[in-house]
Amino acid sequence: MFNPMARIAILSCSHRQSKELFRQLLFFHQLLGEKMKKRKNSFELELSNLARIVCLPCREDTIRGFANARLIIIDEAARVPDDVDRAVRPMLAVSGGRLLCLSTPYGRRGFFYEAWANGGDDWQRFEVPATEVPRITPEFLAAERRAHGEAWFRQEYLCSFEALEGLVYPDFARCLVPALPGHVRREDAGWRLAGVPATPLPSVRGCRRVGGAAGERPAAGGGGALPQPAGRGGPVPLRGPRRGGASSPRTTTTTRWRRCAT
Repeated sequence: MFNPMARIAILSCSHRQSKELFRQLLFFHQLLGEKMKKRKNSFELELSNLARIVCLPCREDTIRGFANARLIIIDEAARVPDDVDRAVRPMLAVSGGRLLCLSTPYGRRGFFYEAWANGGDDWQRFEVPATEVPRITPEFLAAERRAHGEAWFRQEYLCSFEALEGLVYPDFARCLVPALPGHVRREDAGWRLAGVPATPLPSVRGCRRVGGAAGERPAAGGGGALPQPAGRGGPVPLRGPRRGGASSPRTTTTTRWRRCAT
């Protein structure tokens, strides 16, 4: 309102979320009596001094061309792709405007995490965990902690960048060992974590069983029967041909499990 021809862009991880923040700005403009309003629709507000507020979609290939921006607001910035961040930064080159990123954390990745953890003096940071918001009761937070676990609770409510929230083994890289123990076969190394014995993982969903050659010793914890992969049914005994053509349990076959490309 006080900067003629100012251009303000609002982005989020979806166009719907961008418009949600835009509606909040329209609410404050209405509290001011909608002064200087020239044109308004669901995604743009233009004032009589030619200043504009526009909410943009979260696509790098369609937001280019919005130049000389005085202010860019990225909501839920932790979930916005890095290429969108790279596309909007040149919009501030001439105007010397500001870039505001609002978000809860979403793992230790992306430009938002890098700006917070390694941005140095280029960024001014504000952190407000839910425990400091008087509108949120301690009873609600305690229930959320019990319902969703510590890692998710810390990320969603305590502004903590957890290690790639949602992965099966989020700290897998820290568990790698430089060399394999002598009793671990190389083809099974992909399943090993530091300190875990060399035991097959027959119950892992999305795997298939590969029978070993006769004469091999059974793997640790093998036993006489192994469960089939998910969706197959009950346990399957390891059997092989008996001398004379009949079948009998065989204890010299190793059953291995190989990851499927699914």
